[in-house]
Amino acid sequence: MAKQEDIKHLEKDVNQKTNENLKQEMDQEKQTLLDKTYIFNTFFFTKLINCKNSFDNVLNDKWLNKNDCEIFTKHDYLIVPINYNYHWFGCIIENYNKLLLESFATETKNIKTELPSENGSNTKDSEKSGIESSTPLTENRSEDSEDLEVVKDSKNKITIYVFDSLRFSHSLDIKIIKDFLVQFAQKKFNVEIDKKQIKFKNCQVPLQPNMSDCG
Repeated sequence: MAKQEDIKHLEKDVNQKTNENLKQEMDQEKQTLLDKTYIFNTFFFTKLINCKNSFDNVLNDKWLNKNDCEIFTKHDYLIVPINYNYHWFGCIIENYNKLLLESFATETKNIKTELPSENGSNTKDSEKSGIESSTPLTENRSEDSEDLEVVKDSKNKITIYVFDSLRFSHSLDIKIIKDFLVQFAQKKFNVEIDKKQIKFKNCQVPLQPNMSDCG
């Protein structure tokens, strides 16, 4: 029969091993989350609001275009800290990369499907229709193409969460970020994102008791 001391020692070993396994799992999950997250510095939003009719000055920044724009394609969460009118708040952009890559993949697939194959299998069809095989079919695409189905199916996939201890809506400020995301997708990936696909949510955070403890 096991002694009471042996049972306590066994329980201690089990608890210790369990805690070690839980800590290891939590560390792995934390690292996975960190790998999916990118944090901009405060100058990013400042530069956006200084743009007038176009974000070309930002779009051409080398750091933004590094490794095929991996900041926007690799990360599920984009954190934007903001200091505006002497007040700190922030937002998190979720799933922009997924919609961007999903739409880009669909666009690329459509173009490949429409182009004549290398073995000339489309030559006879083009001869019958009186269209030269070298004519790019992408020019004749209608507004009823499959691309619009992506917009329909992916509605509201991007979410911008706003965190403000004064609980202001910041809808006009976030509109600047929305406009940038749409323009970035169009100019860098030739992907059209409907602004209706980007929803905006104010998060309930602790309310600051004064006008100095923001952020």
